[in-house]
Parts: sequence; C-alpha cells; structure tokens
Amino acid sequence: MWMPLLVMKRISALEASMGQPLGRREMKWVIVLTAVSTAFGTILVVFSWSLEFVPLPVIYMLASAYGANSVLYLIFTGLVVRAFCTPLRLLQEMHNAGHISEETWVAAVALGRLQIGGMLFSSTSTVLSAGSIIFGSSWKLAMHDESGRRMFEFVTIPIWLDIMANSTCVLFLSGAIHMPNAVLGNALARQRNREGLLQNSKSVVDRRWHAKVSELADRGFTLESLMSFYKRLGKDCMLHYKSDMHRTSDVVRQAIIPLSRPSGVAYAVTMMNGACSQPDAIVTHNWGNLFRDLVAGICADALGLSEYALVAELLDRDVVALESMLANSGKMQKTYWVCAFCIAQHSCICQTISACDLDPVDGREHPTCDCGRPKCFNDTPEVDALGRGVDCELNKFDDMMGHVARRDDQFEQLIVVDSKFDLFTRAWCVAEVAEAFRIGIPQNMKIKSGQVLHAFEERLRFLKVQEMEASRPEDVAEILAKIPDKDAFNAQLQTLIFDEHTGLLAQWRILDTTEQLRHFGLLARFQWLRCQTKSF
Repeated sequence: MWMPLLVMKRISALEASMGQPLGRREMKWVIVLTAVSTAFGTILVVFSWSLEFVPLPVIYMLASAYGANSVLYLIFTGLVVRAFCTPLRLLQEMHNAGHISEETWVAAVALGRLQIGGMLFSSTSTVLSAGSIIFGSSWKLAMHDESGRRMFEFVTIPIWLDIMANSTCVLFLSGAIHMPNAVLGNALARQRNREGLLQNSKSVVDRRWHAKVSELADRGFTLESLMSFYKRLGKDCMLHYKSDMHRTSDVVRQAIIPLSRPSGVAYAVTMMNGACSQPDAIVTHNWGNLFRDLVAGICADALGLSEYALVAELLDRDVVALESMLANSGKMQKTYWVCAFCIAQHSCICQTISACDLDPVDGREHPTCDCGRPKCFNDTPEVDALGRGVDCELNKFDDMMGHVARRDDQFEQLIVVDSKFDLFTRAWCVAEVAEAFRIGIPQNMKIKSGQVLHAFEERLRFLKVQEMEASRPEDVAEILAKIPDKDAFNAQLQTLIFDEHTGLLAQWRILDTTEQLRHFGLLARFQWLRCQTKSF
C-alpha cells in the first residue's frame, strides 16, 4: 500500500501542474480495492495467529487476498506507466526543439523511470510472494500435511519478506534515507543567521528612520495586480512597448513614472488602490534586465519553476493561458516588493536621466518628469545620527528587509537573474543578496535557463565587489564604505553563490521528487499549450 500511495501522490502533483488527467482517479480506485483486500488479509492473519489450528479455508482466503493484491499492483503499475507517457512525450518534443536542455530531459526520464521502476519492484515482490503462498499451500497439501498452524506459519514468511521489500523501496524512493546536504546546510545556516537577527532586533534606531522603513515595508503588491499592469503595456500605456527589447529601466521611465505622476506616490499604491500590504517576498533584480523577464521570474516563483524562459514565452504569446495557470496555483494573491514599483520615483529619480539611457526601440532619450516634487537622496536633510537622509527611500533596503523578516519568518528573497548574469555585477543587488543571507532570509533564485547558467557560471567565479557598478557613483562608494575587508567579502560572495551545501546554485539545483515532477509537469503543459495554439 505504501508504494502506490507514494507514487500516486507524485502523479497527483504532476497531473495538477499539467492541468490534464493522467489517471489519478483510476489509481485511486485501484488503491481503494487494494486497501480492502489488504485489510481483509490483515484481519485473517490477526484472527488466525491466535488459533491453535487454522482451518484450510482461511489459508485459501489468505492466498486469494494476496493474489488479488498482486493483480491490483500490476494494474496500478500499468496506470503509472501510462501516466508518465504523455508528459515524457511532450518533454521529448521540447527537447528535440531545443526548448529544454539535455540535462533537464535526462533528469525527467530518470525521474519517470525511478517511479515506474519502484512500482515494478514492488509489484514483482508482491507477485512473487503471492506465488509463494499459493505454491506453498499446494505443496503442503500435496504432501498430505494439513496442519493449519504449520501451513499458516509457512505462508506468512513470504508476506513478511514482501513487507520488508516494499518498505525498503519506499525508503529509497521517498528520499528518507538521506537528506541533500544543500537543503540541510542551508536550513541550518539560515536558522543561525535569523537567531542573530532576532537578538539584534531591539537595537536603537532613529524613530524617524524607522517610520520610513515601516512605510516602505507595507508597499507589497499582489501578483494579480502585476499581471494587470503588464497587460496594459503596449495597449493603454507605453504604446511602443516591445517585450524582447524594453528593460525594466525603460518601463520605469515611460510607464511607471508617467502613471504615478498624478499622485506622486509609489506606483504599487496605485496598483493596489491604496490597499498595499506587507510583502511575502522582496525581489532582487537588475534594472537592465528585460521587464518581461522580471515578470516571468516572479511568475515562475508562483508556479514553483526554477527557470523562467518558458514563462517569458507565454507572456509574449498567451497571457490568458499563463494567468489560468497562475490562478490554478493559488498564488495570484501572493505579495511582492519590487523597487521599481514600491519606491516613490517622484521622490528621487523622475526628473533626471543619464546621457546614455536611451529607449532601445526608437533610440530617443527617455522623457523627464516635470512634477516638481521635492527629491530626497542619502545626503538630503534632515539626516539621522549617522548622516543618512531620513526621508530618502533609496537607502533603506537592508533595514526594510530586516524589519519584515522580524515580523514574518516566512518572508523570502526572490532573486531574478538576467540572461547575462549582470545582476551579480550590480552593487545594490549584491548588497541585497549578501544582507538577506546575513540575516537569515530564505533565498530563492530564478534563472532564465540551465543553458544560460552553464554559459556564465565560470564568469561568476571571478566576481569582485571592487568592480561592481551602480547607476550613481555615490551608491558604489556608500556600499564599499560598509565593507572594510574587500577580499573577505569577495570570498564570502563566492561561498554564497557556489557553496555546495548552502550556495544559491546548490539551492537552485536541488528540488525534492514531488517538486521536480511539478516542474516537469509545468514544462509539459507549456508544450501542450504550444501545440494547441496556432501562434506557437
């Protein structure tokens, strides 16, 4: 019973993520019948164990129950094979078309084979045990040995062997025999860091500074509102929007700033009709990344995907289908904090642009804003005891993360990495990643694809904080001033990214079996949608 239940749970996850029936209902009925047969056999065993003489009809009924179990196990195994055929066929089509990597395809095949192999092993054990019981009973009768007690003891040996074999199979298939080092190591590291955060939670903070931090921390917006905004691009705002060309910085300049001009507040407040809330996750991203890819990374987080390339494709071709998948995931109300939306751009950058900041489509400079609202930067009076601008919204990300983390131990950091991995060369992004790790915030990284990772992984090994960039030189100076030992920080950064136990890449690569099946199911669903949509 344990093996079918474990495998059915995983196929249920696969079926839910694919959005197509894979035979879970039939499997459930087979499991119900198996449970009835098993319960009947268990009652017979318990009843017979206390008898000095076991009637032969009881032995026959026990053998029949086990024989029925064998047939049901074989039927269930056939259903499992059928369930994996459809997603594996779709994934093979994606692999042949170059939409998924060889590594992903091999992993999917291996995972399918593991589930099928586990059921075959379990079924074989049960069939052999049933055969042994029937053969043993017949042999004893042929020898004119009608001692029910001795026969009962003889036929129960295969039952115990079958239980041991199935238990071992379940342990291996469930992963209970070992826990991935990356999962365990990362959990322990986060726990230690979070304990340090809580111990320091009562440190003295300027009251005015803290008030602004609290205000920023309550500007989370829902995924649903983000999707609504995205669908407006190219239709009723930023009419020349091109998803494969426009970056987040372009969307900020030509959509977010103009749309938030009437109120002057952070656009997240407008998106949520003033009903912003504490975020479930802060999103660390590079403004030079395509805005579509930023949205795709957030959607991939909601869907439980580790890569966002296919989500980006759906954003281009079938937003309605993507919204349906997001709705089915139950994560449309998950809240995020993204600086582009959650910072009041009219309090800082709206009226200034850099000389090289041009629209990639028409080649023109981005328009500046004439709202005339006062701007607040890190050196703008009034300042706190450390000389930091109290009203500035650009210098409080670290404190804001710590503030939310103290209030919500489920608060996490979502790192949406661009296709060139430039995020790790941006000073503010690296500072956010390092700070989140330092204070024990769970970190979740999304990359465009595994192929991109392989292309740029070596580049990441030579990162140095001294060579990182920011839009404003004073930001780089401020960040570097906080790092007394640059070499030690660089070493820590390498550990943060590459450590085999706690590194971001280790966490990205490791998913438990059920999550992997959900991931493959979503990929298969993307391919199914591609086949169903003529434009794909």
